[in-house]
Amino acid sequence: AKVQVIDSKTQEAKATGIDDGQREKVLNLTIKEDKKNGWFGNANLYGGTTEKYNSYLSANHFNKNLQFAVLGMSNNVSNASFQFEDLNSFTGGNIGNIFAPPAGGSFSINVNNGRTTIGGSGVFDNNAIGEVTTHSGGLNYSNSWGKNNKLAISSSYFTYFSDGIGTRFSNIQDISQEDVLRTNEISNRNSNNQAHRFNLKVEYHPDSLTDITFRPNVILNQTRNINTRNFNSNFDNDGKVNDGDQYFNQKNVTPALFGEFSALRRLKNGSVSLRLNGTQNTYNANWINITSINKYTSGTATEELLNQQADQENVSRTYTVGLNYMRQLNKKWSANVGYTYNQSRVDADQLTLDYNPATDRYETVVPNLSSNIDNKNWLNAARFGFIHTRTQWTYNFGFGLQETALDAITYSNAGSNASYLDKRYYNILPRLTINFKNKANHTIQLNYNANVNLPSVNDLQPVQ
Repeated sequence: AKVQVIDSKTQEAKATGIDDGQREKVLNLTIKEDKKNGWFGNANLYGGTTEKYNSYLSANHFNKNLQFAVLGMSNNVSNASFQFEDLNSFTGGNIGNIFAPPAGGSFSINVNNGRTTIGGSGVFDNNAIGEVTTHSGGLNYSNSWGKNNKLAISSSYFTYFSDGIGTRFSNIQDISQEDVLRTNEISNRNSNNQAHRFNLKVEYHPDSLTDITFRPNVILNQTRNINTRNFNSNFDNDGKVNDGDQYFNQKNVTPALFGEFSALRRLKNGSVSLRLNGTQNTYNANWINITSINKYTSGTATEELLNQQADQENVSRTYTVGLNYMRQLNKKWSANVGYTYNQSRVDADQLTLDYNPATDRYETVVPNLSSNIDNKNWLNAARFGFIHTRTQWTYNFGFGLQETALDAITYSNAGSNASYLDKRYYNILPRLTINFKNKANHTIQLNYNANVNLPSVNDLQPVQ
């Protein structure tokens, strides 16, 4: 096998045949044809007399166009990472195809002494501390059929479970004042995390001029964190400032759905393409916070007690429709025109209740910690551009005509206060990209791109 990092044309450029000058870094794994048969991999299992264990499996199967891979681990020695070579083999040479955010966005590949975790993937994100037990693994399958791979299907499933128990001690001394302030804290944390990610990609080429792609994705995360802590603060001379304890129990469930359909038809001197996609991200959280604090004045304690329960749900939905037409004008010039409609909606609700000891229930609404926000924005954009390609230089320039709109309703103080926002913006948005690449593979890229960003649901939260 051979691994290469190459500069690849963008998917749009490869599909249309019109080079826009932009390049993407791609990790390319090439396997010789005579090696595309059989199994390879590794497995190990460790155990001892201290009830510690560590197991690991990496297996890959090739049979011409068929690829099948299994990757897994199970241990209670706080190991939550895989070997980079095994992750690379599992993903067929492109880790981003399986672990990158499906709707776009950044993710990171973190390698430490050959062990690899992936930030932003939705399955490796873990905040467990202390002694951690981990069970993780997945399956990856791909195959193609027909002449020139007329139909190709790839799918993968990856899961991650972890349980962590940890204790943290802290002793902070503040010597910025005449009297030294000492703060001590002991915190215990019990965390449980699980994640599931499913990917599917179907590519169909009914003829040499048509490409059809369907790509759904599902990610589910669930976490439970239980924290208890005891704390106290004392001045060396003036004595005790405060002491107290806290119990905090929180559960989060965050399902995410993504789907995309695209179709491209190459014409005699260009191409026409259609892209539809939709995303839904849901954040459900509920927690109980019980905190008791004793504040001391001249040695006399005053107790403050907080006992609250809260439920929060944020649902965001985004839909996009894109049409694009590209035409090759001559050997050096091409033109493109496109239309995009995008709609995004966020519904955010939080209800916080105080504990009522008379009824032994959480039932008294806390107004300043309870709110509802309904935020909707959309844009219509028509874009026009030209691409001029020379031996070493490529110029991609154009402009967009965009209408952007925002409708938002905010209910704060448990619905007693309401605010409304309705805005429309009209903009001309220029863009310019200049790329240079010589025979020695030296590259220069200059980009200018104007855009208008609407406020998020967090920007619209009332100031407390």
